[in-house]
Amino acid sequence: MRKLLFVIVASLFISTVSQAAAVDVAPQTIVTVYQLDTPAHFDFEVNRDNGCGSNLYRVVSPNEYVAGRKLSLVLTAFTAGKKIAFHSLGTCTGNRVKVTWVRMYN
Repeated sequence: MRKLLFVIVASLFISTVSQAAAVDVAPQTIVTVYQLDTPAHFDFEVNRDNGCGSNLYRVVSPNEYVAGRKLSLVLTAFTAGKKIAFHSLGTCTGNRVKVTWVRMYN
């Protein structure tokens, strides 16, 4: 019985992890952008399911300087009506997925 329970739990864990796999996301239109209280992170939303139950993505950076550059790029794309591509790590933080790099498209 214990082995069967372990197999069921393990298979549920594996299927949950695979739903939010790391991937380069093709250019998307930004719906919302907002800065968090943490200066090295910010969130944005696009019309694409992230595999964690929402359309929200969290940009994580090693420091404020790098986060500021990424936020500036995303805000420029948002206000100019441009699209962004980004790399989703597939790691859920609540209903958000962590993002490393962002790229603006014309």
